[in-house]
Amino acid sequence: MGASGWDYRTPHSTDLAEALRTLRQKVLAEGNYVWDDAEPRPENLESFDELLEDEEFWEEGTHSILDISRVSVDPESEASTLRLLSPEETSDLFGADQPTVADVEGKDLFTIYIEPWTGVAATVYADGEPSEYLIWGISGD
Repeated sequence: MGASGWDYRTPHSTDLAEALRTLRQKVLAEGNYVWDDAEPRPENLESFDELLEDEEFWEEGTHSILDISRVSVDPESEASTLRLLSPEETSDLFGADQPTVADVEGKDLFTIYIEPWTGVAATVYADGEPSEYLIWGISGD
């Protein structure tokens, strides 16, 4: 199938890890991910995360945010990690230090290099305050 790029917008939280968890729970509940229907879908995020420990999972993945399980501060992110864009990356990509919805809509997010099996996040602002995260990445095989 090949790798897939994906993106989501989710409400801002003071904790990126909590926002990631909430988004993953939503995607899991909605079923919006690639899955071999010969296998039962996990019922909750804890059951799903157990699958991430199996090497066979990484042969295909879900082509979604579900493939990302933790937040990293390292710009050279490891597989299954999400990192927040640096201020320089944010400004370069969106042309603003505090991008708004208008700044991010329609933007080709994949003009910056993203390691396969990782994701990045940018804070989106409304009225000068953080309002949501834009999260995108590449996963699947």
